[in-house]
Amino acid sequence: QPLTNTQQGCSKLITKIAQRSLSHTSINTQTRGIQSSLKSQLTQEISQPAATTTSFRIIVSRDSGLNM
Repeated sequence: QPLTNTQQGCSKLITKIAQRSLSHTSINTQTRGIQSSLKSQLTQEISQPAATTTSFRIIVSRDSGLNM
């Protein structure tokens, strides 16, 4: 009986770990998507500067966690 409880505990733990890594993967994917869209926006702003250039730079610089 104790062995069965241990096995159940292990399978629950494995499930939790798998779910966590899945959520981390989706967060990483979202971050990469945000980074690529920011890069394309920045490229457009550099090639043809619009009136929004200043506000866009403020938005980018506010979040220093994004590696351009």
